[in-house]
Amino acid sequence: MERNIVNIVGAVFLLVGLALFAFSGSAFLRHEQGSWIPVLLGLAFALVGGGILGYGIAAKRRRAWLLANGRPVPAIFDHVEVNTTVAVNDKHPFRIVGHWHDHTRNELHVFRSANLWVDPSPFVTDGQSLRVLVDPGKPSRYHMDISFLPKVRG
Repeated sequence: MERNIVNIVGAVFLLVGLALFAFSGSAFLRHEQGSWIPVLLGLAFALVGGGILGYGIAAKRRRAWLLANGRPVPAIFDHVEVNTTVAVNDKHPFRIVGHWHDHTRNELHVFRSANLWVDPSPFVTDGQSLRVLVDPGKPSRYHMDISFLPKVRG
């Protein structure tokens, strides 16, 4: 649901930007005074909308690649945190935090789930195993599988 709203906002920005750009572009080409303002506004709106949609497409591709090619690691649940860097209507989302100790390199990797708008605490237990898929070439690229959480309706 959240991603659909973001996609709609991105599409609206892109369409408004393209419309402004297209309708003011002819005046700009005729060198009418002040015609560069709507052209710049249209360009700005189109870039913001395109950026929003492009980020969503890239994230979806990265997730699909990790699901197909990622290496599963034995991550362990640590805790649930509130992501205070994001706020929607003065509410902050939750994230599941887990870790994995790579014994071959003696490195500790910390993983965070995607933002969750319902507290997942009742559905995870201390020391629970989590399914995390890691890019073998770059462990900082990962996907935490949270499909074990119940779906929220309504």
